[in-house]
Amino acid sequence: LAQDDLPRVRATIAEELKRATNVPTDIIRKLAHDVEEIVSAPIIEYSPLLSDQDLLGIIASGLAGAKLVVAAQRPKLAEPVSDAVAGTRDVAAVAALLKNETASISEKTIEMIAVEAEGVKEWHAPMALRDNLPLRTIRRVASFVSAALVDSLIARNELKPEVVDDLRRAVRRR
Repeated sequence: LAQDDLPRVRATIAEELKRATNVPTDIIRKLAHDVEEIVSAPIIEYSPLLSDQDLLGIIASGLAGAKLVVAAQRPKLAEPVSDAVAGTRDVAAVAALLKNETASISEKTIEMIAVEAEGVKEWHAPMALRDNLPLRTIRRVASFVSAALVDSLIARNELKPEVVDDLRRAVRRR
């Protein structure tokens, strides 16, 4: 059934198998590589049988659009996979990655996203609402987001009072 000619049949199978742990991994991989988004997306987002290496291979093969977004939304995303998603610079996928509270994102990747976020308005809010950002990243993000988002940055990160004062002064000057 996983090889049926009708995408609707393969999509039904994918939906049923997306959280299964007792299925041959070659079937899961085949479904994950399916050209039809309705087939591959549920597997990419949820299947516990896809390893980080599988996901890296899928992303490297040119994963894009909604499939890349669901990869970014995957629970407990590992740093190498997060790095690969961010490396695509796909606006929607990086926004989804930033919103994914369970994703592990390296400090280097967060900083790279922060550098590029100034010109990508869709990343402002997800970036500002991310917990435990490095101070350098907080300062960078605070230099271009709205005052309300700076307040969110301050609220979500433990900052010294003098840093909070500096951030608020910078926003007022801007």
